Amino acid sequence: RSLTNQPKQTIEEDEMLTAREIREKYKVSRVTIWRMEKNGLLASCGKVGNRALYSKREIERVIRHGA
Repeated sequence: RSLTNQPKQTIEEDEMLTAREIREKYKVSRVTIWRMEKNGLLASCGKVGNRALYSKREIERVIRHGA
């Protein structure tokens, strides 16, 4: 069977947010974000310059299920 007959998989890209964007959008404090990281509920996905980036999907999951 040829690989070209395989259905193409689409990769859904997750939106990335900075801590400032999280604070503004979800009305949480800088300390809340720090606490979520410290407790292992949230991890940054990387950095651009000196700004940590977080997965919007993960932020919403943590907020929805309680931090």
